[in-house]
Amino acid sequence: MRRWVPVLVSSVLAVLLWLGIRLNRDYTVEFSVPLELEYSGSGWAPAEPPPDRVRVVFRGEGWHLLRLYLKRPRLRLEVQPGRIRLDQLASQGWHPPLPPTVTAVRFGPRELEFPLEPVLRQRLPLEVEVYAQTDPRMGLLEPPRLEPESVLVTGPASLVRALRSWRLPPVRLEGLTRSVERWLTTTDPERPHVRVMPERVLLRVRVAEFTEATRRVSIELRNRPESAPLYRLIPEQLWVTFRVPLEEFEIADTTRALVAYVDYEELRRNTTGVLVPTLELPPFLHLKVVRIEPPSVRFLRVVVDTLREQYP
Repeated sequence: MRRWVPVLVSSVLAVLLWLGIRLNRDYTVEFSVPLELEYSGSGWAPAEPPPDRVRVVFRGEGWHLLRLYLKRPRLRLEVQPGRIRLDQLASQGWHPPLPPTVTAVRFGPRELEFPLEPVLRQRLPLEVEVYAQTDPRMGLLEPPRLEPESVLVTGPASLVRALRSWRLPPVRLEGLTRSVERWLTTTDPERPHVRVMPERVLLRVRVAEFTEATRRVSIELRNRPESAPLYRLIPEQLWVTFRVPLEEFEIADTTRALVAYVDYEELRRNTTGVLVPTLELPPFLHLKVVRIEPPSVRFLRVVVDTLREQYP
């Protein structure tokens, strides 16, 4: 075994010596290089999405070219009217800077042109479709909410002017058992020439454990003038089944803010004798109505002078 050690060491040294000699020579390599576009304060923006990459041939010593494989450079360009000749950027505009002896000798394409138009900045409301499915025991306290609810969009005037909102990709959340906060990116990969601020917004989904309950609710006749005829609603109470967070159950079961009503003017115009009451929910509770029984009521006109009840 010991006889192989000198042979192995000699072989490794020979390979390193060979690499040292070979990598001291000049070579050419070709890479696909990402573009980083910088927009000056001239008030102009590209009318169409610019390219995101260019093909570049580099020349330099082998050791220095090897660094390009380890960390690919990016080409920074300032967007301006007219054509930009890339071959004039042999050693400038690179991030990180190119290693010593390495230069860019050929580009594909050789030049770029950005059709420009005036910049427009506009604040737009955000839109996102959120599919939030909770565990059967749980429920949403409120609709999913974005913070902030609008963004500042900057881009070519013809595009930004036609926008009425800024739409984000759909979000799908399943089997929720607790409240969720998720950061969403506002940038659109298909419209890289449009800038959006802020670049991220927070999606809040509030979840709590719910229970189901049923209680009686009286029906009121509202907005009846004093001189108007009297009416009697049949029945005078409804059974309301609802879901409510556990911590709000006691309040929901006793509060007088949960009421049903019929508007007198609607009753007066009705010719069928059947009305659907409106259920007024307490704004301080997270009630979700499951069903109302009965769903509709009848009414009778009361003739006070004869103490008789008549159908309308």
